[in-house]
Amino acid sequence: MIRASVAAGEKELMLPMLPYADYVWHTEPPSGEWEKPFKRFYHIPEDVIVKFE
Repeated sequence: MIRASVAAGEKELMLPMLPYADYVWHTEPPSGEWEKPFKRFYHIPEDVIVKFE
């Protein structure tokens, strides 16, 4: 999902929330300070907006 969106040049990436969020620590970056490491880890360009739904 991430690779396909980045390869297509999309500027906004919508990712699903993981089920059972009560049992998983961090299913999404908790704040802006974690956004850059999250994008680096998943090879998402810095200009792409990441949203979770």
